[in-house]
Amino acid sequence: MKHLNLASGFLIVLLFFVQVLFLNEVELLAYINPYVYPIILLVLPAETSRLSLLFIGIFLGLGVDLFENSMGTHAFATTLIGYSRPWFVRLVATQGGLEYDDLGLHGLGLRKFLTYGMSALFLHHALLFALDGFSIGFLPFAIWEAFYTSAFSMAFILAGYLLWMPNKNPL
Repeated sequence: MKHLNLASGFLIVLLFFVQVLFLNEVELLAYINPYVYPIILLVLPAETSRLSLLFIGIFLGLGVDLFENSMGTHAFATTLIGYSRPWFVRLVATQGGLEYDDLGLHGLGLRKFLTYGMSALFLHHALLFALDGFSIGFLPFAIWEAFYTSAFSMAFILAGYLLWMPNKNPL
């Protein structure tokens, strides 16, 4: 993780606290909450090892679980995202046959970032809501909730990118 410096660490901590202190209080239609913290795992440098992603994922998820009192569902979902991130990277890397160092919006471009981010967010949210409902009858609702929450979360992520780095045009 040679590109993970002090500024990156500060942004990870800042985004974590924005999630647990502010975004957990945002609701749309009484059941859609933006979960933007998985983006931390997705935009880490491409050469980040899978073991590092697993450790970051489990501690990030446990932190959110602590604030939400959700008994490990976030930890499980973010650990799965950390484990499966190389497959999501291959999903967008093979579309153009290129390798990427910057897995953020500006490095991938809007279309590939949406494909990469929405795929991973949907997996994270579907697992999170399926574990939360813990019922086969709840599964169709969990999939719909995961779809809408992923779209809502991606809108927050894109808005954050455009507000944080307005001088870089990702389009």
